[in-house]
Amino acid sequence: MSTSTYFDAAAEAYDEEFGEDSVWAIAHRTARRLLRAHLAGRPVERVLDAGCGTGKWGIPFAVGGADVVFADLAERMVSAAVESAVRAGATPGRVHPLTAPVQDMSALADAQFDLTLCMGDPLSYCGDPERGAAELVRTTRPGGTVLLSVDSRWGYLRVFKERDGYDLDRLAEFVRDGDVVGWEQLPLHAFTDRELRDLMARHGARTVGTWTLPTVSSYFLFDPAFRERLGDAEFRRRLDDVEWDALQAGSSAPGSHHLYGLFVREDA
Repeated sequence: MSTSTYFDAAAEAYDEEFGEDSVWAIAHRTARRLLRAHLAGRPVERVLDAGCGTGKWGIPFAVGGADVVFADLAERMVSAAVESAVRAGATPGRVHPLTAPVQDMSALADAQFDLTLCMGDPLSYCGDPERGAAELVRTTRPGGTVLLSVDSRWGYLRVFKERDGYDLDRLAEFVRDGDVVGWEQLPLHAFTDRELRDLMARHGARTVGTWTLPTVSSYFLFDPAFRERLGDAEFRRRLDDVEWDALQAGSSAPGSHHLYGLFVREDA
């Protein structure tokens, strides 16, 4: 199954799987706090949501009055994002669909977005992270912000525990190159922190910060009792504060599946 076919098929149930009471949303909420703190006082009038999925990252900006391009290689994801944005209150003329993979957004002009989002790990799945990073920076205006997530190489060691056991030859290969078939049976590239920073720097983006998220919760994600507690909104609120405090203390979680990065395009 191709990546586009997989995500087209996943569009209908995508929001339910990644809703606010899912384990994955713990990291999303922390990343939103990081983004809000970074953007405080900065105008955001044009936004690119690259690899948009059903649009959960771009929709708040569209509702707030920004022009938002929802781009994804899966046409059903793009349609779902645009429809959800309009239902949420976005002006239809400010919401723009684009069916395109992150590594080829040639339909978009250079240096036009105040904020470029690439969440849900499109750089890991795209097959050409070098071109994908180049496109994210190219379309962002000088001084503009890029927020992205990728799969973390060390978090993906769980793949070996559950699937490859203790095959040290395969493990050594993965540690070296980061290429793996992921949970969805799709090929992906899992990044190290330094690799991601270097990748973005090659294309003219300065690192504001990178974080392995979630931090504390990464040790509990696959505990059924923990997942059940996430249905309690007060539990989620308190957990989010614990996650934020851990982040402020400079903690990291090698077992976390995801690596988040916040970058600023340098002046051209």
